[in-house]
This record gives sequence, structure tokens and C-alpha cells, in this order.
Amino acid sequence: MKLKFTFFFLILIACGITSCRNDAEKSTQKVEYVISKEDSIHKVWMKSNKVPSPLIPKDMKHYLDIVFILDSKKVYIYQTERNFNSAGNEIKYEYPNYLGLKPEYLLAIENKNFITFLKDNNSLFGVFPEENIRGSFCIASETDTLKSEAFDNLVEELEKTKSEAFYIVRRTTEEENVVLKYKRNNQDFLPEKINWSKKFLNGNLSPFSKDYYEFESKLEVIRKAKETYEKKVRRIYM
Repeated sequence: MKLKFTFFFLILIACGITSCRNDAEKSTQKVEYVISKEDSIHKVWMKSNKVPSPLIPKDMKHYLDIVFILDSKKVYIYQTERNFNSAGNEIKYEYPNYLGLKPEYLLAIENKNFITFLKDNNSLFGVFPEENIRGSFCIASETDTLKSEAFDNLVEELEKTKSEAFYIVRRTTEEENVVLKYKRNNQDFLPEKINWSKKFLNGNLSPFSKDYYEFESKLEVIRKAKETYEKKVRRIYM
């Protein structure tokens, strides 16, 4: 009888350990961020709560000051700037414009070093609280599901530091995908010879075409890629 009781007691202990281990694994398991799913949830929430869509300038719909492209191993970083045309107009368009991004503009950082790099260069990126600086950035992914250690660490650090930085999460654009390919393969980049689609600006224009240049020349503000980084000097209000 004593032997049976001991055996039964050991089984209970083993089951308890297994249960605790499973609970611990569930609690530490990262929740995957699915871009299309999060976008849908956000739209439904806005509709159900009758919240009007924010009036975001067209040049900020796809690109912000800094863009972080995340994959499973690295983060590729580049900067953009707003170019103003005094003779231009506020014209509506749904697709991204051509930035003029080049492989050499992309700064590659290992995922494990990403947060340290941002903190060491916060005067350039403005991701974390610092005096009157508030940065704006895009998080972009080539896949719909974000599987990146850098993303998990960034979200955690933003919450920990109570950052007020403005950011959006989106899929990579056609231009980013092409430039990334040339960057990774270390190939000569000749954008004029690439067979670009017409999914730019109004959805019927290819970069380097006459029609594209004409349309872009009429815009009041346009985003362009920037090779060098500059310190942030003012707060950005949305």
C-alpha cells in the first residue's frame, strides 16, 4: 500500500512540474505581430467608436523621418526628408512616391545590437525621451508577420521609457524590396534600368517616366531618401 501511495505521489509531482513548465512557456512566449491583422483591428475599432481617420499628410502615409526595415537577422535603417515646392499643390495619391533610395543609404545593424545602437545615437533618431525631441519612424517588414528580435526589444523599450515617438508599422514598398535585394547581393544598382511597376503615386506611374516626373513636379511636398543623418532639433507634433 505504501509503495502504491509513493508511486501515485511521484506522478502528481511530475504532472505538477510539467504543468508549471507549460504555464511558464506560455507566459514567456512572444505574441506575433501580424500587420494585416493589426490594421484590420484598428479600422474596426475606429469604425465602431466613430473615430474619424486622422488627417495624415500624403508624404507621411508611407514614409517618416526614419525607416527601420526588420528581418530575422538585421535591421536596415535609412532616413528621408521633406522637399517643398512653392509652386506645387496638395494632390491626393494613394501609392508611395519614388524616394531615390540607394543600397549605400541603408545602414545594417544586427538585431541584438539594435536597441544599444538607438540609445547611443538617440540625438539622430529621437526614439527615446530626450529633452524636447520627439522622433517619427516607420517599422517595415517584407513579410506580413513580424518575426524579429529587434521588434520585440523595441516595443519593450518604448514602453519602459514611456517614449512619445510617433511610428507606424507597414509592409515594405516595392522600392525598398528592390534596393534591399541589391544591398544583400552587393550588386551594382542602376535604378533607371529596373523594370518598375506602375504602383507609384496615383497607381498608374512608373519612376523615370515622363508622366511620373510631371505628376511629381506638381506636388507641394514630396519625400526623398537622404544619405546622411542629422541631429533632431525640434519636437514633432502630430
